[in-house]
Amino acid sequence: MAKVLVVDSSPFMRGTLKFMLESGGHDVVANTDNAKEALDFYSRYRPEIVTIDISEDEGLGLVRALSGLNPSLKIVTVCGEGNEDKREEARKSGVFGHIMKPYKNDEIQSEISRVIKAAKKP
Repeated sequence: MAKVLVVDSSPFMRGTLKFMLESGGHDVVANTDNAKEALDFYSRYRPEIVTIDISEDEGLGLVRALSGLNPSLKIVTVCGEGNEDKREEARKSGVFGHIMKPYKNDEIQSEISRVIKAAKKP
């Protein structure tokens, strides 16, 4: 399936998302709580998908930085309700998908599959 980098400030949420992604057959190559380390991990592992919690201040900056490095990188944003402005701003930066908190395994699998299929279309 896909190599994934998970970025979220909460260790519990990172672990939960990692578990759900791996249960769907994906390879979570790394997870982190900060943008600097995320950029280092991106350079080291070259994941196909990066999930980024945009509810934190540095989340949108990381979306922009990674999009600048690789405009075709499949970025999937993550946040809870009440972050519509940030979701819209991220969408304008070219993200491929979005996952809502609290996580639901079927929604995660569906969104990641949709992103992979959409990226394969010519």
